[in-house]
Amino acid sequence: MAIRPDYTVGTVSIAANGTALTGVGTLWAAADIKPGATLKVKNLDAIIDTVNSNTSITLKEAWTGGALSASPYAIRYQPDGSSLTAKVQELIALLGNGNLQSIADLSFSTGDIPIGSGPNTFTKINKSELATGVSQPQGRLSLVSGVGAPVTDVIGATVLYYVPGAAGNYVPVYDGATWQYMLINAQLSMTLDATTSHVNYHESIQNYDVFVTSFPGVNGNMGTGPKWPTYLSRGTGAGTSEVELFGGMWVNKNTILLRFGPNAADTMNVPPRRATLVGSFACTANGVTEDSRARRFLSNAYNKVQRFLRVSGGTSHVYSAAAWRPFNNDANASRLQWVESVPGYFFECQVSAGATGDTSTPRSILVGLGLDRFDDTDYVSASFGYASNARLDSASAYYGGYPGFGNHSMFWLERGNGTDVQTWPAFAVHGVNGKCWN
Repeated sequence: MAIRPDYTVGTVSIAANGTALTGVGTLWAAADIKPGATLKVKNLDAIIDTVNSNTSITLKEAWTGGALSASPYAIRYQPDGSSLTAKVQELIALLGNGNLQSIADLSFSTGDIPIGSGPNTFTKINKSELATGVSQPQGRLSLVSGVGAPVTDVIGATVLYYVPGAAGNYVPVYDGATWQYMLINAQLSMTLDATTSHVNYHESIQNYDVFVTSFPGVNGNMGTGPKWPTYLSRGTGAGTSEVELFGGMWVNKNTILLRFGPNAADTMNVPPRRATLVGSFACTANGVTEDSRARRFLSNAYNKVQRFLRVSGGTSHVYSAAAWRPFNNDANASRLQWVESVPGYFFECQVSAGATGDTSTPRSILVGLGLDRFDDTDYVSASFGYASNARLDSASAYYGGYPGFGNHSMFWLERGNGTDVQTWPAFAVHGVNGKCWN
């Protein structure tokens, strides 16, 4: 390539020790002056750092030749090879912190993309694992048609609904190759199955996951997986409802048999990752569930809202033993129950109750909370009060934490003194209040 002649059009001005060079009658940008070119005035040279416009240049270092005003000058173009070498050296310097070597150590296949996994380290993912556009399902599971978060108790429900939310009406679903975005025009629905002879029917006191899928044969595009083997575990492997995070979504990890209606034939095997988890629920009877203040048995995996729980009052009774038990020895009436579809959400509750004694001597009593158990060694929070025949003394206890996914119970507990007789009256203000995210 021929060497380009120096550029000398116009005049320049600059302050002593300045870096801002101003031109009159110059066309520096149009003349393709580049950073790295050399300004030459009165046998002095300076390197150009940036070309701001046709009449403005910034030097890399301060001008040492004194102030210039309307001075002749020359700009010598940097040779193309020299410019390229400088850029390569700059790139090597930028990548010298380990980034380049980390990428070079990876073996790539078609569709693989490097992604940062830590400081100066990279791993790879396939582009099929990237869910773009809609970042998560946009609707909510509900037991009321068209209502995403009912404000009244819903008991004895036999139909599940997936209702579009305020964020939109799309659900990301994987088709085996790429993520697609299923449009929910109105809502999805499915009737629960109470027939005990049917495969994967909805059995009393069992947990089930709810999935949305575009897989052919799943009528209504929504179905439930197999029952959980325990209250707190989906199980693992074939024949379970095991899920995994894939492309940022909870999906079925294994081939799963989805039930999408109450008829015997309303089932379909769906391949791994082809069904997107949208929530979970527990049955109160065969083919029946509820969402009430005592039992929040319907849990959304996404778009959660805060839901309140409460049981109160109870029945007046006598209990004086120095041992923990459910309030009035009624484990069903003295507990909050809720389902958590996915981990990572905060639950809190507070209990209050009181007792009187049959003598004037104050005797200590205890009120407590038990997470998923109520024996004498497994309370999670407790508080003292004192009972006598002179007054009713109340105590309260608080729990706040992350119990994880599963079907949980928080028991309202009592413990007498072991001396004298303690009577626990029933008051509407006494009870246990909780808040979960469902």
